[in-house]
Amino acid sequence: MSCSRAPQSQPSPPAQPDPPRPTAAAAAAAAVPPATVPATVRAASPAQAIAGSFSRMSSISSLFRSHRRGNAQATPVPDAATPPASGRSGPSVSGGNPWGIGTLSETPTEVNPGLFLGPPSPDFMPNDAQVFPALREINLDSIQAPEPRGREEFLQYAVQLTLDPDTAHRRLALSDGDTKATLQAAAAAAADTPQRFDGWTQALSRGPLGGAGPSYWEVEWRGRGSSVGVAYGSLARKGGDGRAGLGYNARSWSLELSDTRCVAAHDNERRDIAVGYSPRVGVFLDPAAGTLGFYSVADGMSHLHTFRANFTRPLYAAVGVGVGVGMDFALGQFSSSADSVKLCPM
Repeated sequence: MSCSRAPQSQPSPPAQPDPPRPTAAAAAAAAVPPATVPATVRAASPAQAIAGSFSRMSSISSLFRSHRRGNAQATPVPDAATPPASGRSGPSVSGGNPWGIGTLSETPTEVNPGLFLGPPSPDFMPNDAQVFPALREINLDSIQAPEPRGREEFLQYAVQLTLDPDTAHRRLALSDGDTKATLQAAAAAAADTPQRFDGWTQALSRGPLGGAGPSYWEVEWRGRGSSVGVAYGSLARKGGDGRAGLGYNARSWSLELSDTRCVAAHDNERRDIAVGYSPRVGVFLDPAAGTLGFYSVADGMSHLHTFRANFTRPLYAAVGVGVGVGMDFALGQFSSSADSVKLCPM
């Protein structure tokens, strides 16, 4: 007889309790979605963290520059990922910028137009006054070097001069290659040309002094008195009055020398110079600078006198023999032949 096992009954699962009903506060909390954290923040590598630090430093520097230019007040804004502190609230900033640079507006820098050079406006020129005077061109040739101080410096302007026989008074005998004029008792039998002096025992150089550049020459004199200087070619040659005498008119400048005195003369104005005997005199002419200087040449250079004038025409070197002691020489009242003037070789 077969026997069969009766099926065993399965126990029923225990009854599940009913879930509790949510409260109102829990329901409100469930309605707020969780804050989304950017992936760059959740998984930032060390290199990205360092780059972010540099970015913040750059933002701070830019903020300070903006503050200087625009005087805009800026307040750091908390990052969106960082909840605001208790009792504070601030605007949310997209992109994770902790300083909110994008919200600042820089004030444009005001530029003072007066700092720039430009044509003056009519409002800037009251009564049509010329605010900016016209520029004047300067000729480089008019810029003069300082006057030489030592004889070596003067000698760099030295010129070799000779006297013109056609201008020499007939009582002046020229010698030494027409560089020396000696006073004679009797007049030579020379032609009375229009260029020759017939009253004052004087002579001019052969040709004018060169150009507008400086010239320097030296003169030795002997006797009772002599005269050295310069004159225009238009100086009168005839007669014994002041129109032909060196230093007695506006066309000549001279220094009269004797063993007792020294006189600077121009346009019939004379000035006594306290100086001792000076048998050798240096003459320095700078037409461009308008100066004519005389120096005593001995062991050193001693300044005697300087004329300042506006020389407008070519100048000639001029000498007079015996003129410094008056017209007696010119009138032939002296027969001494010891009076002479010599243009020194340079």
